[in-house]
Amino acid sequence: MRVEQLPPRKVTLVQWHPPSPGFLKLNTDGSAFGQPGPASYGGLIRGEQGEWICGYAGNIGIRTSLTAEICGIYKGLCLIREKNLCRVIIETDCMAAINLVSREKVDDKHPMKRILDECREIMASCGCFMVHTVGEGNFFADMLAKLGHWLQSDCVEWRDPLLVVTPYLSRDAVGFKYKRPLRHCAPK
Repeated sequence: MRVEQLPPRKVTLVQWHPPSPGFLKLNTDGSAFGQPGPASYGGLIRGEQGEWICGYAGNIGIRTSLTAEICGIYKGLCLIREKNLCRVIIETDCMAAINLVSREKVDDKHPMKRILDECREIMASCGCFMVHTVGEGNFFADMLAKLGHWLQSDCVEWRDPLLVVTPYLSRDAVGFKYKRPLRHCAPK
């Protein structure tokens, strides 16, 4: 039997970027084990220097990953409104969620219409806008979303960073780069 070695996978380095001066950044993510399956979300709001403002996560039962992503965005926006924050960049790795939240009109029969409308309303009143990032640039939010699976509540807020995540805050603040495998098509 002949064994061939695969060429090493190429990677690119990705890092979290702090918000521009005068802005805050909300990183959010959703997680689902199945479509639908056990689902949760998580996120955090950071300042210009990468400092923790607050974090959150929640367990939302059996849902799709897109629902989990939208719930993460919605809960983050609710915290922005509650804390009277403004000028917030919302970063997520889910383009489908960005497209749905950004759409001016959602069909009245859409199961998340009320939440999507409220997301747009909060974004407009608080001066927020959404941008896409790759998963590795959203590492921290992904970690909190996965933690949400273990929670008994649909939303828990942390005013101070959890001890387990403190080293990652420091990494992001100094520009730590995460490896992202480059995807390519197999030769035909």
